[in-house]
Amino acid sequence: MKIKALFKATCSAATVLALLSSPVWARDFSKLVILHTNDTHGYVEAEAQSCGLSVLPAIKKKYEDKGYQVLLLDAGDATQDNQLANFSKGEFIIKLFNELGYDAMTIGNHEFDFGKKVLQHNIATAKFPIISSNIFENSKLLLFAKPYTIIEKGSHKIGIIGFTTAETITTTLAKNIEDLTFLRQDQLVENTQKLINQLKTEGCDLIIGLGHLGNDIKNEGFRSTDLLENVQGIDIFIDGHDHDTNNQEIGRTLLVETGDHSKNIGLIHYEKGHFVGDLLEVNQCQTYAKDEKIETLIKAEKDKIESVLNKVIATTAFEIDGTREPGNRTYETNAGDLITDAMLWMANEKLQKQGLKADLALVNGGSIRASLKKGKITNSHIKAMLPYENDLYMVTVSGKTLLEILECSTSILPRPIAGFPQASNINYSVNTKAPYESAGNYKNSNYKKPKNLGARVSIGSINGKPFNLKHNYNLVVTKFILTGGDSYDALKDHKNIIKQVDLKAEISETLIEYLQNKHHGLVPLQYEHSQNRIKIY
Repeated sequence: MKIKALFKATCSAATVLALLSSPVWARDFSKLVILHTNDTHGYVEAEAQSCGLSVLPAIKKKYEDKGYQVLLLDAGDATQDNQLANFSKGEFIIKLFNELGYDAMTIGNHEFDFGKKVLQHNIATAKFPIISSNIFENSKLLLFAKPYTIIEKGSHKIGIIGFTTAETITTTLAKNIEDLTFLRQDQLVENTQKLINQLKTEGCDLIIGLGHLGNDIKNEGFRSTDLLENVQGIDIFIDGHDHDTNNQEIGRTLLVETGDHSKNIGLIHYEKGHFVGDLLEVNQCQTYAKDEKIETLIKAEKDKIESVLNKVIATTAFEIDGTREPGNRTYETNAGDLITDAMLWMANEKLQKQGLKADLALVNGGSIRASLKKGKITNSHIKAMLPYENDLYMVTVSGKTLLEILECSTSILPRPIAGFPQASNINYSVNTKAPYESAGNYKNSNYKKPKNLGARVSIGSINGKPFNLKHNYNLVVTKFILTGGDSYDALKDHKNIIKQVDLKAEISETLIEYLQNKHHGLVPLQYEHSQNRIKIY
């Protein structure tokens, strides 16, 4: 439901200052436990390296039986990625969270991946509030979601404020966030402080930030640490987005994060006047019984999915590396080679009817989300590796534009970057010791335009011929890249696109056809290792 975005203080400045300066350790939360998750991405099953979520009821019961009030929160990116999330466009995950008794969840950037209407449906399906305080519609006139919720646990009145990263504008398709504005920097700080003041005047004795902000250096100005250094009154900040683990104090605020894929369960308790963050790791989670009802729900959904997606597509004698970092966001992988070769093959199958030919293909490493294990490859495995429904396009660009997108999409290497260009039919190198000098941010983007083309990236050859800055090249990309996702902002500028062809092909289906039709259901040995197309030094 949309609500007005303006909040007016209802008490004097002196009263607010007194409330904000009241130290958290003056209150007694010794019978409050907070359990939290983030970036589960549909990975809700207990596995060898993952706690899963079916242990949550037993963990909650342990503390409730000892007289504790238990608060269960999620910091976003729950409804997309794994097929347990994707198959129903997130609806199953929301129903699972309903059953688990979540108290609140914030909106992650990937909650938008199925479009605003699907997200709004999932919000309506939830029996708990799904919140975010910094997403506005219609030029900042209306909030997209409820900004906060107030929950009473025992004698405590707890205010929870939701946050969503402004990086959403480059991590989902542009159409999914049309007409939305994500507050950042000073506006984010100002809006947050107003909400803290509002919750204090409403009698909240504990303020929690439930954020999907993370602390990636490229997002300076709207990271959780940036926010916490500039506001007063948040006692606990539960974070997500960067798939990291975190447990530190920023001023008087405890900042925590659990990693990703339910590998850990976060637990916050009160000890000697302070909140303390702990991680329940796999070996600890395994000491708790799995809830039968939750296990039954997950199995029923898996069976439904597998009845559709368990068809064997191909076999492989080796693993196809779909790891995140180090992996597809930091260097060339055999998965990147395989996928981009499939894209280039499909493009030329389509283009030959028009008398055209593609020269090269690129895919952002952030689109690759899982590995293919040795053995049989099913439809489900392919969808897990490439979960985004991403159509393919051929665009004609100048050598200058091509070099610009490679510079920008490798700008922070050797640190991971989601835009890392996995590639086919091109050889390029990146000198990570050379500085990346900026010509300023791209319009409506978190990424900075390179000032000096060729300062860090050198292109050796394309299609077996020496690269020429003045030549035009037919480049195969996904729609996500074409619309400027993950650092490919130069392609958003229509002046840089000489020609554009919709290939009427989707990336996961393209990989399936490549393996079945081109290679007869067997991954060629050439893909056992990466093929030295990209040099990082």
